[in-house]
Amino acid sequence: MKGRKLACSISQCCCSNLMHNFQSFMDNLAGSNAAFSIGNIIEAGLSHRRKPGDWYGPSTMIQIFEQLNNKFSPFENLKVVAFAEGVVYTEVIEKKMSSNWCSLILLIGFRLGLDHINKEYFPAILRLMQHKNFVGISGGHGSGALYIVGYKDKNFVYLDPHTAQPAVPTVENLWAQHLSYHCRLPLFLEFSGMNTSFAAGRFGYNSKGFICGTRRSMKNLCATCRRRCAKLILSCRYTKRNPRYPWRM
Repeated sequence: MKGRKLACSISQCCCSNLMHNFQSFMDNLAGSNAAFSIGNIIEAGLSHRRKPGDWYGPSTMIQIFEQLNNKFSPFENLKVVAFAEGVVYTEVIEKKMSSNWCSLILLIGFRLGLDHINKEYFPAILRLMQHKNFVGISGGHGSGALYIVGYKDKNFVYLDPHTAQPAVPTVENLWAQHLSYHCRLPLFLEFSGMNTSFAAGRFGYNSKGFICGTRRSMKNLCATCRRRCAKLILSCRYTKRNPRYPWRM
């Protein structure tokens, strides 16, 4: 299995951090207490012309996650930068991180085809999944949303967290039910079955020892991804800034 190593032992997690992560997605808390609640996502979706009940594609969702993280800052020293159209502007990252270089989640939206992904793209996708900072792909099959964490042979390995169950009434009840929020077994999806629209994420640690702790390490990450995209035919570009086209009347 390729991609980031999947930690299966929940008991090794720090309980306080785990509960804080769950609390950020609760639907019966207001504002910053649950930054990524359905209510906050719907409210942010209105600025993207998405009404309650509409389908939120991967590119829309990564922009909403960046928007909510900027608004509520639910995790200390964590920045989220999203690029919905497959073009990464390093100037945007540098501007956001200029005041304090901390942990960074970089989210990139892709659209690789109309009805299906051309097989020539798969070597590039798999190569990017091998990057040590890869944190997964938000994609799907049909109308189902999946979290793809790796691959094996000619199949993607994914987690499907959609388990219908009663909402947790209080934060105190989270720990009693937390095991039901995890996927116990990985599932498999053929390469050809993935939707053409998806979003990939990469994570950079802070300056205590890993990538993206400095501008230099961030540039090294972008340079590595740029080489892989160019060599393996993937519609993703890394450039300095958004081009400013002159408008003529």
